[in-house]
Amino acid sequence: MEINRPLWAHQKSAIIKAESMRDLGLFFEQGVGKSRTMIEILRRKYAKVMRIEKTLILCPLIVCENWRKEILMYSKIKPEDIVILKGSAAQREKKLADVAMNSPNKIVITNYESMQMRSLLSMLHHWHPSILICDESQRCKNHESVRAKAIVTLADMTNHNYILTGTPILQSPMDVFMQFRILDRGQSFGKNFWSFRGMYFEDKNAHRKGTQAYIPDWRLAEHNEEILKEKISKAALRVLKKDCLDLPPFIRQEMFVELSPAQA
Repeated sequence: MEINRPLWAHQKSAIIKAESMRDLGLFFEQGVGKSRTMIEILRRKYAKVMRIEKTLILCPLIVCENWRKEILMYSKIKPEDIVILKGSAAQREKKLADVAMNSPNKIVITNYESMQMRSLLSMLHHWHPSILICDESQRCKNHESVRAKAIVTLADMTNHNYILTGTPILQSPMDVFMQFRILDRGQSFGKNFWSFRGMYFEDKNAHRKGTQAYIPDWRLAEHNEEILKEKISKAALRVLKKDCLDLPPFIRQEMFVELSPAQA
């Protein structure tokens, strides 16, 4: 059942910005409603074409079911139009095959580990999602990972991409490269990590090259800091709790989530 809770000011701003942009990053601190915002953006996309578009949501396993619950809570989308891919590779493939054959315009939710299942990835290519959402996109920051490279192949074929995270940078500003490669197909920072690094960063230990003590220490060049920030702000919205004056009081709530086999 749809719940019509009033949207907060920052959510309304994000929805308006999404109307004029092909892709958008929602860098929302935890607790400021990034999933609700994303659902409202989807509702408007679907309303324009008067149907659900093929939508793939990638997220950690423990929040797959929560995405389904929130979509049902904040929209009129029917439960049968939301499909969660979980279980073995064969089980996921069977479920996706049913979607592709019977009613392809669905919202498909699965965890990031699915991207390492080659046969399933191939099926997702054939299904050809129109919208890609990466929740907790910092999990895709490694430009050398099989997971991130697989996501790029999907992101390059969609009409709209969205990345959601409260922590886009965990260790280094280099973390943004792969997330933005997925978000806007290389428009912001190019398609080659090494070119990106060479353009925006400098090796503070370059003077030690050729010695045994040499270990590269890549740091964002000071003259590039504002340029990097500007490019990020053009493609993404950053929202912190301290900036949201209309947030309700903090409420502690217990949630029961599914554990992955490795966690069980």
